Amino acid sequence: MVSILLLVVMPSIVSAAAYYVDGTSGNDSNHGSLTAPFKTINRGATELHPGDSLYIRAGVYPESLRNVIPSGSSWSAPVIVSAYSGETVILRPPVGAYRVLHFDGVGTQFISVEGLILDGANVGYDVAKITYSNNTDNHAHHIRIKNCEVKNSGTGQGVLVTGGGNSGNNEFIGLDVHNNGNTELTHGLYIASSNNIVENCRVHDNAGYGIQLYGSRGTVNNNAVRRNRVYNNGANKGVQTDKAGIIVSGGNGNIVHNNLVYGHKSGIRVDYNVTNTKVYNNTVYGRDSFSGGIYVGKSSTGAMVSNNLVFQTYPGNEIDNFGSSTIISNNLEGVDPKWTNAGNGDFHLQPNSAAIDAGAFCGILEDFEGNPIPSGNAPDIGAYEVQSCVVTVKQR
Repeated sequence: MVSILLLVVMPSIVSAAAYYVDGTSGNDSNHGSLTAPFKTINRGATELHPGDSLYIRAGVYPESLRNVIPSGSSWSAPVIVSAYSGETVILRPPVGAYRVLHFDGVGTQFISVEGLILDGANVGYDVAKITYSNNTDNHAHHIRIKNCEVKNSGTGQGVLVTGGGNSGNNEFIGLDVHNNGNTELTHGLYIASSNNIVENCRVHDNAGYGIQLYGSRGTVNNNAVRRNRVYNNGANKGVQTDKAGIIVSGGNGNIVHNNLVYGHKSGIRVDYNVTNTKVYNNTVYGRDSFSGGIYVGKSSTGAMVSNNLVFQTYPGNEIDNFGSSTIISNNLEGVDPKWTNAGNGDFHLQPNSAAIDAGAFCGILEDFEGNPIPSGNAPDIGAYEVQSCVVTVKQR
């Protein structure tokens, strides 16, 4: 009999580590524990490895994080830099800094920045930038900025994502992006790469567009802009422009759905050599009687515009289509939608709204608040889906 010995080699398991920063009581000579924290975020970042987290205690930190956060290995083992639970953390670099956050290089990936106030009051350019290093093929990617406030860039974008190489696959979730820029070319979020997500954000009072997808280099394909509240952009620091709340200007297969877009000269724009753009279930409310709603430009091909609710724009400008092979269906244009209180930003539908059950199924499964679609016989038109009440009657 021959005995066979099987040697099973188990992969080594490394426990994720947690480090802490306290700008008041910390010291960069400490080892970074909760009771012996570092003083600066830059020092704490040097200890991080895939799966580790750095928690920042309350305070105002005069720091710029310029490509100092190490990479994670996947979204299962990212590197996380986060505000300590329940505490307010402000990053406000000193005068002369370029940006608050800066990520570059192909090895810069799987990093999540969470719960911080990113104040660009003193920076020379953007609040946050995701870009390349020595050439456009050497690009940061898979960066997540979550539940952060992004504000006060005097001359740049709130968030800038450049294109080229392997750029893209970034996530911008739950942000409050406001008061950035000083010209019509400076926007809340300016994204020039593919496969990004902008979700559950408030984007308002920026000088240019609220959210711009535009590819001057590389591709801008398959981005998702969903469930955001985008308002009062195109007017900041005395600037008054005709910029839209959201513009898709380049690329293929981008989708804009279940957003609230109001207080702009133009609501949603699809233009400049775009193909197969999907614009579904958005609520667009004009700034004044000369506002436009949804505009599909002549260099757009194959746009699909369905289930959108557009009201109080210039009559006839609710949905303007100059593109080719555009499909337009099941929109509610220029009809009082019976909102709860549009003046206060409440665009829920009242029970007698003509938008209820008037939409078509477009593959969208959740409304602005994450409620299921459809709830009734068919999807509602606009960003909100009225939820049917189920009444259970006990048998006697």
